[in-house]
Amino acid sequence: MAKHKAVTISVTHAEFDAIYHAFNEYNTTLERSDSEEYNKFANKQLDNFESFQKKYWRAVHTQQRRDVIKKALTHANSRE
Repeated sequence: MAKHKAVTISVTHAEFDAIYHAFNEYNTTLERSDSEEYNKFANKQLDNFESFQKKYWRAVHTQQRRDVIKKALTHANSRE
C-alpha cells in the first residue's frame, strides 16, 4: 500500500470532541475483545489517534499564541 502524504485540515473543537468520544467507545470495545489480531490492529489505531490528538492540541496552542501576539501588536500600533 502506498504511503499517503500529510494533508492540512481545519477541525473545530466540536468535531475534535466527536472524534475523541468515538475513540473512547472504540477503546471500550478493544478492552472487551479476546482477539489478539484485533487488539494489535486496534492498538495501532489508538497510537494514530494519540498522534492526531497531540497535533490538534499543538495547533490549538499555536493559534492561541498567534491571537495574543496579534492583539498585542494591534494594541501597540493603535497607541502610536
